Amino acid sequence: MSIFDRKTRQEIEVIINGADARCREMYWGKFINNEDNYTYILMHDIAISIKQYTQLQASIHSQKLPQGKEQKFGADAAIFFHDTQKGIAKVALIEAKCFKKGWDYHQSNNKAKDSHFSIQLSKQSKVNNNPFAIWEQFYVREMPGKKCESLNAWTSSCLWHDDMVYFKGKPSNKTIWQQEDITKLAKRRKVHSMGYMARKVCECQFGKPMKTSNLKALAEDLNIPVSHILFIESATNY
Repeated sequence: MSIFDRKTRQEIEVIINGADARCREMYWGKFINNEDNYTYILMHDIAISIKQYTQLQASIHSQKLPQGKEQKFGADAAIFFHDTQKGIAKVALIEAKCFKKGWDYHQSNNKAKDSHFSIQLSKQSKVNNNPFAIWEQFYVREMPGKKCESLNAWTSSCLWHDDMVYFKGKPSNKTIWQQEDITKLAKRRKVHSMGYMARKVCECQFGKPMKTSNLKALAEDLNIPVSHILFIESATNY
């Protein structure tokens, strides 16, 4: 069952892509300097635009997590979508990476010295589509409009968790991910915009729908340890 109506889902897609395009321009111009900064500004921009241009409500919550706790699910951001009329919520988990050389590395506190990213993928696998929709999002520091091989020209580039896992096999493992791996996978599986990913989640093609009448209560029950959470929900009189 899809959440929100078709027009609203399309509005969410357009608004998210617009916010991402603005952030990419700031990242290229060095006004944004790391993935955490990019993610916070992106979530903030989406929330403001959602409230300004749609009938939906939106808010963000950011927090500094204790060391170690933030990687419970191998993600650093989440989006809660809540259709109050249907009493259904969907949750997306996002792991963001700056697309640059050396973005993955061997985990020093891991006895097997596995790849840091593969460990994150392994943690994600435990909750992928049960109940969370999960994607990996790569921030590209290229001039807006300029394609970086098979990656998006105007926004960040997103790939579903399952596509990442199938590319190198069941995580975790010692193989370090390279930039070339992402461009090869993007060419093979096709990358998507963040707005597209959000729309697919709202169409219930990914992730598990959860019944709730109180989004904040659901968030407390799920207790997702991520740095940034974006809440998007229909107004009670929507």
